[in-house]
Amino acid sequence: MFCLAVWLGLSACSAFRSSGWNLPVKLGSTKSEVYALLGDPSGQLANSESFQNSGLAIDYDPGGRVSKVIVYGPSNSNFITYKEPVVFGLKVTDTVERFLAVLGEPAIH
Repeated sequence: MFCLAVWLGLSACSAFRSSGWNLPVKLGSTKSEVYALLGDPSGQLANSESFQNSGLAIDYDPGGRVSKVIVYGPSNSNFITYKEPVVFGLKVTDTVERFLAVLGEPAIH
């Protein structure tokens, strides 16, 4: 079984601010914008909040804006599996073959 947790952060994913980004939470969003979309967090640690019923965890920068979105798949039993598309129409439940078909072979193996 292929298990995946996707971490999307500002430094690595500035290109995803374009049409490829499918998550409801956008990088750079404020906490109040996150709460309006996901409700109250189910857990908090420092600059990170868990939204277990959404299958997402959010990290914030020192200014309180979203800097990383962690999307959980079936490998983490503490969260429901996020079933909607994440980026470029890909879901965490997709196969490795689908990821490769959409994204191509990784540059580093």
